[in-house]
Amino acid sequence: MLLQDLKSRISIPKLCVPDGVKRASVAIILRHVSNTQVHMHHHYQLSDFEILYIVRAENPRDRWSKHVAFPGGRANAGETDVQCCVREVKEEVGLDLGTDQFQLLGRLDDREVKTPASAKTVMVLCCFVFLQTFGPTPRLTLDLKEVSATHWVPCGYLSNHRLWEWTPVHHDIYRQILPMSVPPLVRTTFKTVFKYLLGGFNYYGIPIPGKTTDFPLWGLTLWMTIDLLGHMKHPNTQFKDRFLLYASPRYTSPDVDFLIQMLSFGKQPLAVFIHRSSVGFGYSILWAVRVAAVISIALKAIVMRQVFKMLWQSRL
Repeated sequence: MLLQDLKSRISIPKLCVPDGVKRASVAIILRHVSNTQVHMHHHYQLSDFEILYIVRAENPRDRWSKHVAFPGGRANAGETDVQCCVREVKEEVGLDLGTDQFQLLGRLDDREVKTPASAKTVMVLCCFVFLQTFGPTPRLTLDLKEVSATHWVPCGYLSNHRLWEWTPVHHDIYRQILPMSVPPLVRTTFKTVFKYLLGGFNYYGIPIPGKTTDFPLWGLTLWMTIDLLGHMKHPNTQFKDRFLLYASPRYTSPDVDFLIQMLSFGKQPLAVFIHRSSVGFGYSILWAVRVAAVISIALKAIVMRQVFKMLWQSRL
């Protein structure tokens, strides 16, 4: 019984309550693909359900503008995590998760969102799983300042999507090396240097049906989706590991990618830290990235020195 098993697997999540860190909550909302009534004790398959995603509104001040996400947001003072989740969903898409039409199945492990360059925890993200128990789904009322579109995506599409069709999302490597405390002028200078010497890295994501955004389902939202599908489909098997490894970053410079693999003992950052309820790069991975960058730059400097030396000697 898929739903009953899912509820039991996510009933005791790993909670994270660090002092003085902001909190946010999102909702994974499941419904039957036929938008009809469901029963907890019926025998369903993964392909019988779909998940609600939003596309964030275009905003030049928002670094996640036009990205695919779950509805949710930051907690207000005095709110519990689940209260924040219910309020944010109602504000963003108009669904009232507090009614009898929706049942709280459980909660995925809390995730610590960390800065790329320092591994400092800046926010704890809580993810609640709700089930629409009967249909039809109420009409969605979008807050257009926050949400530009919504998609109900079948779980079968997500779990069976061919890996070679995933879409890359590119980032510059300087984000993992330079702390935010570095002055803007210095960051701009090093950004250009690192771009040419070290390249960048790509995360990969699943294209969302319907062309409403240039971005795929990737990053934190994809990782939480994989976590949920792992509980629903193949808990404690190779299903999650296969997807997580592919969702991990790949470095565009071959020497940097090779050095990071060697220095981190072949463990991809995401695959290592997703199981620790932590998102972002831990100190050991940051160490590997920075050491790999230094070695790569040093080797390239030696090669360039030898090339210039040979050219100079050829002129004499």
